[in-house]
Amino acid sequence: MRKFLQSLNQELQGGFAPQQPGGGGGFGGFGGSGGSGIGGLINSFIQQPQHSNVPCPRKVPHPGFPDWFGLTDPRFQYFNVCPTCYHSQIRPTPYAGAFAQKPPAPPHLALRCDMSRFWVRMAGLVLMTMNQDRRHDVTLLPRVSGVTVQEGMCPNTHLDNENVPPPSVSRVWYTIRDPNTGVIPLPGWTVCSHCVVNMQTLCPTISNAWVPISQTPGEGSCAFVPSDHFDDQYTSQQLQYAATCVVASAQAGRTDMSALVNWLRDNTPPARGSSSGRPWQAPSGPCPQNYPSSTLRCYVMRDVFDFMVCEKCFAEVIKPDLDRGLELARRFNTAPSTMPSGFTCQLYSARMRQVWAHAASTGDIAFLGQKVRMCEDWSYHRT
Repeated sequence: MRKFLQSLNQELQGGFAPQQPGGGGGFGGFGGSGGSGIGGLINSFIQQPQHSNVPCPRKVPHPGFPDWFGLTDPRFQYFNVCPTCYHSQIRPTPYAGAFAQKPPAPPHLALRCDMSRFWVRMAGLVLMTMNQDRRHDVTLLPRVSGVTVQEGMCPNTHLDNENVPPPSVSRVWYTIRDPNTGVIPLPGWTVCSHCVVNMQTLCPTISNAWVPISQTPGEGSCAFVPSDHFDDQYTSQQLQYAATCVVASAQAGRTDMSALVNWLRDNTPPARGSSSGRPWQAPSGPCPQNYPSSTLRCYVMRDVFDFMVCEKCFAEVIKPDLDRGLELARRFNTAPSTMPSGFTCQLYSARMRQVWAHAASTGDIAFLGQKVRMCEDWSYHRT
């Protein structure tokens, strides 16, 4: 978490004008007679004693604890903070006055600490580092804790460690759209509705950048890993660049997601184990080649979001490598899906099939990603 703040500080240094003297304190500005810019706020937090990194001991619901803290606002009685998190994360801030020890809960009631939740911790960072306009107050913490969506929590919430591959599930998936052009730059990069609603709650400046890939559920996995059990470095980096987009959007007066999009194109996700038990589906249509199709289905590589392969070419090229157990072949989504914004097949040309053969045999995903980006030039497909 501390590394994430240091990286965020480098990205946002100077992104906002210094806060004017005076005004009340809070996570977004540590008050007093002098204000500080966003970089100063982050540095203030980084320089806090190391006890602020004490792990939460109550991540799992358990009955019998009589010493919970909560907000004095009666609207948020459901928000519970354990003594460890209160003393290490809340008491050192000016918002401590909004909390008090709660009456003992019924002894049979199992409770967990809400400060152990990934998105609540992110809400705390927003209050501390990105609240210069005082858009948020301390109620952001319980509001994020109370976020629910019809499809349920992110399927990655309960991943135990970074080596466990994200599960592939059927639900409505979201991606980034440029609100100014309507273009969806990375249709293979998908995020679940639970993570999207949390992002929209934390960062309303870029809330209109998130759109569903399709209105109907489809097979996929979430690009974020909001695990309550470990800090995922790749997710932290994605959120770091999302924060950069918030700053850029505020300065430009319009939504600007280019920082995150460019970083995603240049940085493939780490391998997180391998998938097994893939349901095989026979090809259902021709290859669209270089002509965008929104009706045919394609497989998307989870690690290279621009690498989309039609069902026909998947059966001819990828499936044999999958049967041989090659690692890169395992990294495609488990089921094909349509792309409402259209897709072109990356494997219809002899040249790209040679590129794939080399990458698959050597496991060189960086080489594959570089060639896929080159393929955005139409002429590269000519054989």
